[in-house]
Amino acid sequence: MWMVTPLGAFSIRCTPADQRNGTLTIESKVRSDLEALVAAVLPSACPIVEVLSKSRGYMIRCGRGEVGLALATLAMDLNYDNFVEKFTDQQGASRTEVNQPLFQAINAQ
Repeated sequence: MWMVTPLGAFSIRCTPADQRNGTLTIESKVRSDLEALVAAVLPSACPIVEVLSKSRGYMIRCGRGEVGLALATLAMDLNYDNFVEKFTDQQGASRTEVNQPLFQAINAQ
């Protein structure tokens, strides 16, 4: 599952280890995105790990319930009308420019 928020862009997936342990893996190509997510809504996540074997960047693991509460918190705290403006305010114009293809694809739907 992809999640793009003003905090950053993330991939959430369930690996075989996650299935066994009741966790989910959250990945981002940008470490600061995960740092912001942990600070905002996932304070008890495991330490951020750099993933060297793939182009995924960085990852954390969290309990499924904690991820569910984090997603609910992000939805309840949503306070903006224009996502791209909010993203630019938090991430800066250069990050917005890099993500323009994604934003255009979303807007095309």
